[in-house]
Amino acid sequence: MTADRPEQSGSTISDLLLDIMEEGVIGVSGEGLCVFANHAASQILGDGSPMTLKGMHIREFIPEGFGSGSSARARLSTPDLDSHAGTLTFRRTDGSPVKLRYYAQRLDAPHGYCDRLLVFTRATENGETSRALREAEEKYRGLYQAMRDGCASFDADGRIVKFNQRFKEILGYDEAGCWTLCYDDILAERSRETDSRVKATELADRHYSSPYEVEYRRKDASIVPIELQTYVRLDRDRRPAGFWVIARDITKRKIKDLELLKLSYVIEQNSAIVVITDTKGRIEYANPKFEESSGFSAEDAVGKTPSILKSGEMQPEVYKELWNTLRSGKEWRGNLQNRRKDGSLYWEDARIYPLRDPGGNITHYVAIKEDITERKAIQERLHHQIKHDDLTGLPNRTLAFDLLTERIDRAIQDGSRFGLLVVNIDGFSRINSEIGQEAGDDVLSEVARRLEDAALQNLSLIARLGGDRFLVGIDGFRSTASLEVAARAILALIHEPFPTEQGKVTLSGTIGIAVFPNDGNTVETLLRNAEAAVRQAKSIGRNTYRFFIAGKGSDRSLRMESLMQTALERNELYLEYQPIMNAYDHRCTGAEALIRWKSPEVGFVSPNEFVPLFEEAELAHTIGRWVLQEAVARAGEWNRQSGNDNFMSVNVSPRQLRRAEFVDLVADTLNEHNLPPECLKLEITERLFIESRPEVLAVLEALNELGVILTLDDFGTGYSALGSLHKLPIRCLKIDRSFVESIDRDSRESAIVQAINNLCEHLGIVTVAEGIETRRQAEMLAEIGCDYLQGYYFSRSLSWDALMRAGFASIQHLPTE
Repeated sequence: MTADRPEQSGSTISDLLLDIMEEGVIGVSGEGLCVFANHAASQILGDGSPMTLKGMHIREFIPEGFGSGSSARARLSTPDLDSHAGTLTFRRTDGSPVKLRYYAQRLDAPHGYCDRLLVFTRATENGETSRALREAEEKYRGLYQAMRDGCASFDADGRIVKFNQRFKEILGYDEAGCWTLCYDDILAERSRETDSRVKATELADRHYSSPYEVEYRRKDASIVPIELQTYVRLDRDRRPAGFWVIARDITKRKIKDLELLKLSYVIEQNSAIVVITDTKGRIEYANPKFEESSGFSAEDAVGKTPSILKSGEMQPEVYKELWNTLRSGKEWRGNLQNRRKDGSLYWEDARIYPLRDPGGNITHYVAIKEDITERKAIQERLHHQIKHDDLTGLPNRTLAFDLLTERIDRAIQDGSRFGLLVVNIDGFSRINSEIGQEAGDDVLSEVARRLEDAALQNLSLIARLGGDRFLVGIDGFRSTASLEVAARAILALIHEPFPTEQGKVTLSGTIGIAVFPNDGNTVETLLRNAEAAVRQAKSIGRNTYRFFIAGKGSDRSLRMESLMQTALERNELYLEYQPIMNAYDHRCTGAEALIRWKSPEVGFVSPNEFVPLFEEAELAHTIGRWVLQEAVARAGEWNRQSGNDNFMSVNVSPRQLRRAEFVDLVADTLNEHNLPPECLKLEITERLFIESRPEVLAVLEALNELGVILTLDDFGTGYSALGSLHKLPIRCLKIDRSFVESIDRDSRESAIVQAINNLCEHLGIVTVAEGIETRRQAEMLAEIGCDYLQGYYFSRSLSWDALMRAGFASIQHLPTE
């Protein structure tokens, strides 16, 4: 029969110490079987593997007729042999002989369940061999005494016959006390049914038991938990003659198990979500709260990664930062929006940290999470209430300031503009006083709804500033005419009747407009200037709008307006001229007169700042007259010197066109400088489409009859539409630079320019494309059919002397890219 060495938790004697012994060590059972062998024994008798010797009978190593020493052979084969030593020829597993010096001893303290111990080494002539073998056996016995497990032998009646130091320590007895013990003395009442003697009888055929737990009673009557393994001793008739026990005190383990049980209970019952993954993120454990929150069972999750929860709503950078933090050994904390098994979204507040082994290596990641969906919703509601108007649901003044601040930051980075419109509801207080506050609230809510529903171009923000005032932000407009279109549309929707319990109520509005960055580069400045524009509009009347005039209400603007009153008298104003080229041969056939101002007090002033100042005031007539006369005089001089009919383009303010005497001024100026009317082009803005005043239309018709070429500037960027061209006597149209700048990259812009040019050609209108900066743009516009080209590709604006010095021949071929 082959005996297997029993499996047990932990080593009862250090296998490492046995294996480093230079002497061979074999444990022999009562039946003469080898139950264990150390490494040295396997080297001497076998092939180097201790498993080769295990299960072999002692007679296989010393068979009859093999070598000499029959007396020693007989004694080694006898189960009840006493200690003895000698020299004997053994047979190795490959059949070869090997002469060994050995020392044999019957043991009461087994390694496993051996009865005898055989220690041997190769025989030499040295007389020290026997002493070395005895020392080796003493080493083994020392190991027995140094065992960290208690070891004891009992006879068939349960009386103790052998014990080691650790067994005494476990039970708390001294040497004399241990010798008086019977097995029943140490076995606690609750462990009677697991009496090891009974188990020994039941397991007589196996000779050993698997580890099991019992309770021992110590000398002080306290109970100690024991992990026990029992080994049977058989007599010559193979009847149980007693048993060995190897007892391990598992008090600390029990305490730890209890702590783990408590911890497990806490984790299982915890309101927090607990997930444990390996280092690759594969889930190894998820508590019940995980299932409750996510809808995924532990069986669904184990073996998968937390990506099963991904909602697709989080930025990838969040997960990248999470894993970088964990892999660096640090804890990560943050909020994650995940998706439940049923597809619904939920929020988790997560703390994820690495677990390390004793060597400091990361072995797992633990996530402790809390479902904060409801809390998040409450926070969002509170945030919404703090930042939004209770009545209309629109952003309030606080949120509007935040959003405008962000918009200003973006505008500074990308160089864009945006408009700010403050909308005041005229006469709103009458509704509250005459109909009631509830009706007033309904009207304000309806205004908000109409603003939100209005499909206004590039509308980016609607807010309620408080009371009867609203704020509208508009992005991406090409010209200020677009803001005027928006203002008129808002006034129209406010003017539509509002239903109340006492009938329909008709209201009007007043709008002030400020533009970033012209009218300020902070939210406070823009809003203050838009409010000032509201007051300016109110001074004119209801149902109207006004742009903020730079300087109105500010020290600089007031000063600039004052300085401009005398700028013309002090010759601070002057004109520059930008050449306009024939699209087909790039000959300079005209120029646009552009006003400039250099003040001794403040230096060069941008036209964007000072032009609105005089256009909105009576200075428009005075300065406009000077510009017209100066430009026409230069054009007459140019044509006389060149012998050509070059034209001059002059910008005209809408305020000038409201006076009938402007026609006489133009006619007199042309006669004075002997310039044909067709050599003068008067550029008007799209604002005339909005005003549509009868007196303005009459002036335009008169100018057209005079022979002057009326040019529509910045076409297509605001209110104007192709179908409206027939309403005004337009004979020239300027295609705005916003279409030109991307014509060589954007096929859509090219198509728009083509459509504009085709219609103008059909209507007999000449086209000028402005803002050209590259050769490719010039070539494409010429191919499309534009008549004239203007832009920095050909020339920047020049002084009159510089234009003349350049010479007409060189102007025809200005520098290329």
